[in-house]
Amino acid sequence: MSKNVKAEPKIIMIPIYMISSSKHKARHKYIRFDLYELTKSIEKNGIIQPLIVRYVAKYYYELIAGERRIQAAVLAGLRRVPCVVLHCTEQQSYVYSLVENIQRKSMDTLERSEALRILIEDYKMTKDQAARQLGISRIKVDEYLELKNLDQSIQRVLINNSVSIDTLVKLSKLDKITQLCIANDINENDIDNLNDFYLSEIIDKYTRTTPTVKGSVKDIRLLYNTIENAVAAISHSGVNVTYRRTDTDDYVDYNIHIAKAK
Repeated sequence: MSKNVKAEPKIIMIPIYMISSSKHKARHKYIRFDLYELTKSIEKNGIIQPLIVRYVAKYYYELIAGERRIQAAVLAGLRRVPCVVLHCTEQQSYVYSLVENIQRKSMDTLERSEALRILIEDYKMTKDQAARQLGISRIKVDEYLELKNLDQSIQRVLINNSVSIDTLVKLSKLDKITQLCIANDINENDIDNLNDFYLSEIIDKYTRTTPTVKGSVKDIRLLYNTIENAVAAISHSGVNVTYRRTDTDDYVDYNIHIAKAK
């Protein structure tokens, strides 16, 4: 703990209504079954590990660590919870929460990426400072920050899937239209338990420079889908775009019209 962070000498019971969630939660997702199990445990044994809160004002505390525990406590019908009270700044509170969650390995890669982005962009921490605070390399910090280039459509399909940071960085380097096409591909094929192998296969399919089989019907259809998904992505961004496809015996002709900005 930082020498500038002071803790109350004893654990105190604080009414739940006095504790607010941090505006920058370091962890966003909770597995419902896991929360159910914790609720049952609290009903039977109470809260064994105290929550950590930051003193903000009289009768007002901000939660640093224990979001899952306080949710389970509410479900278990508790009105007060045991807490360790820290006196620290908002930035110290967020760093403490982030470190605690990383050490517990309870955050996925995208959550770590977002947490680091907040530290650096909102709290003006340098990359070197973030690396030292969190006990990771500067290179790893850069890799996490690279993931902010992932389109929201891709992030949604990656929720609750086990994908390494190396594969995600590879995906983040692709343009937004290709990311959207990959997200559509994953949704259309309804892939469960998406992992590095499957995602790498999909990325390779969209970034392959030469088709493996010349004239393959599958590759031609992929090209059609890529063009039409690109037009859909441009239209979705608010640009007035239309296209017309003409099929002949010898070729497929696409006429794409994009309105100029006025």
